[in-house]
Amino acid sequence: MAIRLAFTVLLCILCAHAQPVVEDDTGVALTTTNTVMRLSKTEHGAIASCRGRGDEFELVAADANRELFLLALSKPGDTTGALSWVSSQNAGAVAWAVTGQRVTITFADIAGRGIAATCVVDVTPDTTLWEISLEGGEEAVLERVIYPIVDLRADVETDALAAGLTKGGVFHRPSAWKKGMTLTADQPGKLCAQFACWYASSGGMYSASRDPRGYPKVVQFRREENSLRLSWQRRAFHPLGSLFEQGYPIELRTFGSARSEVTTDWRDAADIYKRWALQQAWCRTPYHQRTDIPAWLRSAPAMIRFSRHWLGSPERVESWLNDYWKVHFPDTPLIVALWGWEQHGSWLSPDYFPPYPSEEGFARIVAAIKAVDGHAFPWPSGYYWNVEYNKQEDDSFEWQDWDGFRKTGEPHALLNRDGKPLIRKLRWLRGGRNAVLCRGDAWTRQWFTANCVELMKRGCDMVQVDQVVGAAAPGRANCFATHHGHPVGPGVWDTEAFTEQLVQLGKQCRRIQPDAVLSIEEPQEYFNHLIEVQDYRDAQIVWKPEKPGHVPDSVFGYLYHEFLPVFQSNPRAGNLRNLAHCIVTGQIPHWVPHWPITPAPMLANGAFDVWSDGVPDGWQKVKGWQGKTYDGKASQDDAVSHGTGPALRLENAGTDDIVQVSQNVSVGPRQLVVGRTYRLSCRAKVDRLDHADAGVLIAALRHGLSSCGSWRLPYGPPGDWRKQAVEFTIPEKTDFLRVMIHVTGECRLWIDELQLEERDEDGWRTVTHSGLPSEHDLVKRWVELFHGEGRPYLLFGRMLHPPRQFEPSVPMDPNKRDVFVNAFRSPDGSEVAVAVNASAVPQPTRLEWQGREHVFTLEASEIRLIKASR
Repeated sequence: MAIRLAFTVLLCILCAHAQPVVEDDTGVALTTTNTVMRLSKTEHGAIASCRGRGDEFELVAADANRELFLLALSKPGDTTGALSWVSSQNAGAVAWAVTGQRVTITFADIAGRGIAATCVVDVTPDTTLWEISLEGGEEAVLERVIYPIVDLRADVETDALAAGLTKGGVFHRPSAWKKGMTLTADQPGKLCAQFACWYASSGGMYSASRDPRGYPKVVQFRREENSLRLSWQRRAFHPLGSLFEQGYPIELRTFGSARSEVTTDWRDAADIYKRWALQQAWCRTPYHQRTDIPAWLRSAPAMIRFSRHWLGSPERVESWLNDYWKVHFPDTPLIVALWGWEQHGSWLSPDYFPPYPSEEGFARIVAAIKAVDGHAFPWPSGYYWNVEYNKQEDDSFEWQDWDGFRKTGEPHALLNRDGKPLIRKLRWLRGGRNAVLCRGDAWTRQWFTANCVELMKRGCDMVQVDQVVGAAAPGRANCFATHHGHPVGPGVWDTEAFTEQLVQLGKQCRRIQPDAVLSIEEPQEYFNHLIEVQDYRDAQIVWKPEKPGHVPDSVFGYLYHEFLPVFQSNPRAGNLRNLAHCIVTGQIPHWVPHWPITPAPMLANGAFDVWSDGVPDGWQKVKGWQGKTYDGKASQDDAVSHGTGPALRLENAGTDDIVQVSQNVSVGPRQLVVGRTYRLSCRAKVDRLDHADAGVLIAALRHGLSSCGSWRLPYGPPGDWRKQAVEFTIPEKTDFLRVMIHVTGECRLWIDELQLEERDEDGWRTVTHSGLPSEHDLVKRWVELFHGEGRPYLLFGRMLHPPRQFEPSVPMDPNKRDVFVNAFRSPDGSEVAVAVNASAVPQPTRLEWQGREHVFTLEASEIRLIKASR
């Protein structure tokens, strides 16, 4: 209480005289044009208070266990990775020096180990900048420096936080997190822009690293007992016999809305960060001025992705391109991502060639792509070397390459502290493992480039460095090799190595394909200027939020839209809200190819006549749900069937086994209709069934998987083939039906002739679609707008603060949102707002933008540009 009172008195003095640094017996106050902050002498320099200038809203928690810094140390030669932690509170002595606009705090003999730390805070007119250096003491290796630390209050019911994460988004109510819940982001890695903010309606705390080089660092929010702790961490492997310097300052200040009638938003913090970012190499040239961008890419293309299932049928790829794409989008270039082109399986490296399905088949696909003004875009798997794939019941593997790795790759592998290669078990390897090569080794970089050059020779003119999320090397560049040509342990060398990789890759690819285009998996600001398109995944937050209250917002797009175009890596078929988000955030149009492209039943392959890789086409063999593995078997049975082709056989051996084969059917434009009654029927033959009430489950769902209704089509009792049927009416708000052929417990049964029907005047008939996907109308308008009138804004424009949306209301849950809005400024200075109706019905809409109210009705799947009045 005494400290708070002293600070209040001091605040009045500072506001009157505006001295940047004022010291008294209990602490030092720092004052800028926007912030008044106090460092406590009794708490060894910890941040005891922070407020906006002239604001009574205190940002710092009153009862936190505060520290200014934490250090993590290891013993030289130790291979266990064990760390010991010391803090600013453990200093044997603390000395303060105030000179002009600088505060210097010196900490001696920390934890009795002879370590000295010097913390410097510089106060500029509008911010504070924090640096730390360390040296001396007993033999120790410095591995983590957490500084500065600020304990934010955790008693604000309407708080939120955001950071420069690769997937972006806003986290609402972090104060409600459970103790110990943490949001952590590395750079390189999940932190693609080095800023973070926490705020309530009236303002908040802004923090950023000003590092133009790319030192390894971490930003973290952690819920403590009485606070939400915000901190920055510098990762290192530095023997303390020599001076350690942070290498860049950390910025701390308050921020708020630039408009008094509008509550504080994360974009207010991003605007501060962007002023610094615009001075860096990665923002040197806006996209529309870059001379390395091919003309076709500048013309604003669209994008599609073919998986391995598609690549196995080159004739199907040709048909989709010629009979759908070229018919409906004749004048737009097309990026064609190729997933599963690798010889042995999707994402299996580096024994890539001959590519799947064969050299001839791959060449046929690339030729078909070029014939429609398309550009083949494979994604080789970065620095992974697959050593095992698809574990079998006898513990052998479908594919293994230990011999190749040991002969060629191991000398260049990323080494752990114990000198052994890092080997990782990854989910897509089906029980197998990957080794990791070190990109700090020049051989590794050339090895990766050589693989990409082989793709260029085969006609591809785009390539993505995949499996490097946010440009992070697998293993976080914790390489302890002494023969790779880089310093031991994490360091700025890793960013420098990847910079060299991209420069080298671009040069060598362009010797084969002069207009070669590069991308990386998920964004990282340091490399914006070295690539031409960017894999982005912000919409994935909808189905995979990182924390409670995490909702999508395009943070990277807001910062860098005019410097690098992005595409959504994983669009979902039929999800119009997902597409609407991508439209208003100015992303390259990308959606999922559909099949068939001619009229056909909406429930695909209900007779189970066509199979690929052990699964009926159009269906998914579900591996598990909510932590439960589905171990049951679903297989093709040619001997037992009701029709002319095979049937689906389901078998569970144990009482706890589950088997499920499922398919989604869209509800919306050109698909099933809300309020209409349908019938699902099948032929079922049951040999044994633990649960007599088991049946095909039908769920009416929203895209967030909230339920609108459900029904069951019973399999019936044991016996010969019998027809079963159930009628249902699709409820309001349904986005799709999920048809789940599901059994729990011991069973053996067969399903055939599954049909989805609707009634007309002649009785029940199979529900068919026209050959166009449910998103066709929205996508067609999107592509035409992006390639045409909207191009100066949606491809080249700077993203602005969005219009205020009053109608329809904006729910927290993005799966319940019908209208999406945003705004952009083109290079010529003109501005537009963009509004999209993602629903199947007209939406009365009311916005406030540029001081004017805009009232209109958006038709279903309509995209509208609202031009600023001059």
